[in-house]
Amino acid sequence: MGEAWGRSAEYSKLLSQVIERASEAKLKALADTAVDESPHYKHVHALLEKKFQSRSSDVKALRNMLYIVSEIIQLSAQQLGSKDKYRERLQPFTLKLLQGLMGSTFTDHAKRILALWRKKNLYPEGTLDAFAHALGVSPLDKTCLPTAKGVSLPPPNADPHTHPLG
Repeated sequence: MGEAWGRSAEYSKLLSQVIERASEAKLKALADTAVDESPHYKHVHALLEKKFQSRSSDVKALRNMLYIVSEIIQLSAQQLGSKDKYRERLQPFTLKLLQGLMGSTFTDHAKRILALWRKKNLYPEGTLDAFAHALGVSPLDKTCLPTAKGVSLPPPNADPHTHPLG
């Protein structure tokens, strides 16, 4: 991590707000900042880890952190392509989030995100299967997109630039 990141305090504040109450606009702002500041991906990860340590028993916060990770990795893959560092860096963190959500009221939300990642080929099949195992569910079929109350899934023809999970 070496050098200090000038936007660390700003990012931490927005991160706290989204962990408390996720909204499409705030999720997008977090992901945009993370991708725009991709050379500081280690700082973004460290801030997520710090928030996880203080909120690891709050399943709603864990769900919102999973939404944050999903936004970041989708946007990073889309904009940075082969230069994306977030998917690999956040993989162990994602496993911890999914383990924390295992058996909770938000398991279906997490299953939908994993199905979306599978559909978008964001991770290799083996990694997605490990994520499903960490969540305590069987590996998901690419076409299996269960619905969860309160979370919208984009229609198949949705523009990925305008839908938070698409």
